[in-house]
Amino acid sequence: MRLKDKVAVITGGTKGIGRVTAIMMAQQGAKVVLTGRTEEAGREVEERIREVGGTGMFVRADNKIEAEISGAVPSVAARARFRGLEGQRLRSQS
Repeated sequence: MRLKDKVAVITGGTKGIGRVTAIMMAQQGAKVVLTGRTEEAGREVEERIREVGGTGMFVRADNKIEAEISGAVPSVAARARFRGLEGQRLRSQS
């Protein structure tokens, strides 16, 4: 498991390349946090991640709305079931 004990945050993780990436990273051992606009699609990806033996969490956020995306990481960090995320500094690419 190449990504064991890593946390992956994937914006746009409910469809297309983002969805596939989220599932593949979970298969490799990463704890996956994915964002997207559609609650139903996000829950489906969470379920698929569980089916492959991974850990995943969906946070509803529209990538086009900066406040929603910037609020997604604190939302995740507040959820204790994602041990391994707390205390780590997350940096976004500018």
